[in-house]
Amino acid sequence: MKAVIVVSTTTRTVYYGYIHEDTPLTQSAYVLERARCVIYWPQGGGLGQLANEGPIPETRLGDVEPAKTAISGVDRVIEVSPEAAQRWDTAAPYRG
Repeated sequence: MKAVIVVSTTTRTVYYGYIHEDTPLTQSAYVLERARCVIYWPQGGGLGQLANEGPIPETRLGDVEPAKTAISGVDRVIEVSPEAAQRWDTAAPYRG
């Protein structure tokens, strides 16, 4: 079983992805599966909004990474709601 998380890093980069459900949410580094980088999201509810509601149409997301992605320098982790995870998984990548 997988857990779904949104993480921010010390460089203010935000990622979405899957981890093993046994992984503690207190680490400073994660290996994400199906990771997506958040390029831009409108001001508002911040990271909590991304975790609880998922991306909105104005949010710009990178493609899903096909391989496992190591993320270091993590300073905040929030578990994603099932409804938000569905929005993340179906959101189109930004092609600006």
